[in-house]
Amino acid sequence: MEIKTSYDFEIHIFDDTAKSKLMNKLQIILFMAWVVTHSDVSGQHIARQIEAAVDQNTIEGHIRFLAADELAGRMTGTAENAIAAKYIAEQLRSYGVKMAPGQRSYWQPVPLRKDNAPTAASLALADTVISQWDQLLFLTTVNGDMSADIVYVNYGLGEDLKGVDLVGKIVIARAGAAGENNPRAFFGLSREKSKAVAEAGGLALIELYRSSEIPWSLLKNYFSGTKFNLDLSVGTGFTSGLINDASGYWVDYFSDKQARSGKISIEGAASKTVEVPNVIGWIEGTDPVLKDEYLIISAHFDHVGVKPVAAGEDSIYNGARDNAIGTTALLTTAKFFASNPQGRSIVFLACNAEEVGLLGSRYYADNPWFPLDKAIFNFNNDGAGYNDITKMTVIGLERTSAESMIVEAANAFGLTAIKDPVPEHGLFDRSDNVSFAAKGIPAINASPGMTAFDAEVLKYYHQASDEPETLDFAYLTTYYRAYLYAAYQLLNATERPFWNADDKYEEAGKALYGRP
Repeated sequence: MEIKTSYDFEIHIFDDTAKSKLMNKLQIILFMAWVVTHSDVSGQHIARQIEAAVDQNTIEGHIRFLAADELAGRMTGTAENAIAAKYIAEQLRSYGVKMAPGQRSYWQPVPLRKDNAPTAASLALADTVISQWDQLLFLTTVNGDMSADIVYVNYGLGEDLKGVDLVGKIVIARAGAAGENNPRAFFGLSREKSKAVAEAGGLALIELYRSSEIPWSLLKNYFSGTKFNLDLSVGTGFTSGLINDASGYWVDYFSDKQARSGKISIEGAASKTVEVPNVIGWIEGTDPVLKDEYLIISAHFDHVGVKPVAAGEDSIYNGARDNAIGTTALLTTAKFFASNPQGRSIVFLACNAEEVGLLGSRYYADNPWFPLDKAIFNFNNDGAGYNDITKMTVIGLERTSAESMIVEAANAFGLTAIKDPVPEHGLFDRSDNVSFAAKGIPAINASPGMTAFDAEVLKYYHQASDEPETLDFAYLTTYYRAYLYAAYQLLNATERPFWNADDKYEEAGKALYGRP
């Protein structure tokens, strides 16, 4: 058989099998062309829907409420923090977002130990007294006095402790590790060192803090207030503290091998157990099979509260950028998908106690209301601020197979998605996304455009100046549209996103999902 074409050439089909193969190929080509065309049309349609749905007045209303003076900085454990949680829950209810199956509330109670810093403390040496706040911070809830010999152990890691008698001693060590200037690493290592010193019979560990990343004034501000812990043991903390050693004076002082003794005095510290709420809701998927899978949209709603200041100064740390912006992203996403459900489900987690150690998300990850192995991705939203309104900064952008989807979503609304501009700050491990990454769930953190920790960011980051009046709401409206479109892309991904090869959390992901 032969087929004549209008171009006067022949296609020879020698038998029915060959004809069938040709027709199958043509059908595949036509089908793929249809998919590409209709996917593009569908993408344009959903982008238009998102643009119409995300209203600047609405998002401004959320942010102005959450960052209002009346909410007093939404500090974990306060009545104002609970009001913020109630606001989020009732917004979810009004959109038609459901409570989690089997639950009778949007609130997940998170039990915490609440520690109040000492009101007065000191380390008395033979020739000087170092006092709390000025040059000393005790991170403890144990009151009392202790007098003992002092031993210096360099960094207090590994070989530094071998053969050293720590029993009944006050131990002095340099903070962090050799060559390590990341303050987050300092505090992680501090827990490790305290445990080792306590197990070796030491009475206390005091570390000499010297870092250009976080100045002493910010540390003092942070540790002067209430602290929270998922460990509910009350009044049994090991005595630990920091000495400000920006000049290196105290390293020279304690490392000269002279025999010394000291007296630690602590008073006014206190502990008790409390419960604070996470807020959780979900939208069930429409596909009978895919609805068992879900995307986690998360953002923390707590901030750092009210701080003591000089008379006449603003004492309320409103937290518009950190993280009323992120909480509003969660609410905006919930409202849209409640009216436009997708095949997969969505879980919304408004986390509490992020500012005090990522405690709300850590608790949820250990006590989930939905099976973790059914989560396809965690799309967190949290930021310190922004300095480039042409960008969408995505911490972890390059770490999962979702990168192209996020980039496409940002481009659709005229923004450029960029990866972590300051990896030395360890931002990936400083927000709630890491609680899910540690379990193996692919996770990233989106924030408005930040290209550096510069003066524009730092003048608002954890400052009383971070108020709604300082925000560019037109830019945020565009940012939310891009974030929402990225969520749509994730929900409709043909293949579930996963960690890129050799990522730090790849093995945890393989274990969670049973991947080879």
